Amino acid sequence: MTKTSPPIFNVKSAARFADILEFVADSATPPTFADIATGLGVPKSSLFSLLGTLSERGYLLQNGARGGYQLGPMIHKLAGRMTRPASCALIVQPILKELAGQLNETCGYYERQDDEVEVVRAESSSQALAYSLREGDRAPLYCVSAGKVLMAQWPADELKAYLQRTPLRRYTDATLTTATALTRELQKVREAGLAYSMQEYSMGIIGMAVVVHAGAQPVGALNVAMPAVRYNPAMDLRVRHALAQAAAAVERKL
Repeated sequence: MTKTSPPIFNVKSAARFADILEFVADSATPPTFADIATGLGVPKSSLFSLLGTLSERGYLLQNGARGGYQLGPMIHKLAGRMTRPASCALIVQPILKELAGQLNETCGYYERQDDEVEVVRAESSSQALAYSLREGDRAPLYCVSAGKVLMAQWPADELKAYLQRTPLRRYTDATLTTATALTRELQKVREAGLAYSMQEYSMGIIGMAVVVHAGAQPVGALNVAMPAVRYNPAMDLRVRHALAQAAAAVERKL
């Protein structure tokens, strides 16, 4: 019986992946297929496969079937991982506990996982009527406050790519299900520095969230979730103030 050898890692292909990404990043305008082939001297048959792989994995985006290429959302995601402190969740925990105690509402710290946000730390309200939040829970970015406040930090090309690949499913009658409505909402979030989910993911639940930065890099979001029956203008002001203080406390420690 003939023993087959394991595949040999193609160093030349790896170098070409790097060359393509650097060429696209350094170009003044998004280069086309022909521009890349000419600029790098890569055979068109090989380049077709290389660009297809990079686009499929999210490292490149193409504007239409024959348009130019630009860096994709995976580049931003990897850059974010480089600057995320490993101890962030441990730093957040006591501050989150204090936030939940101050408001007596359920609070969470979230981080992005692909096209969702995940609860990394959670503190529950002691009230009889309270939102249940568990560590490891995930939700779509576009319909929860923590997700929206993180999306508001994205560059335009990353948001465009997300909207192209993501169906905006309706969870409640209040869910934003069009790109126009979501884009308009994210602009409001950027201006206010605060995101809401007004019963958009769970009926009867209002969410409010702010982003947490490590330096200039957004690394997560702090959220307060409460039953709609307890939400009013006075509570809104309390939560806004408490979230801002909590985020500042976390950022001072990162």
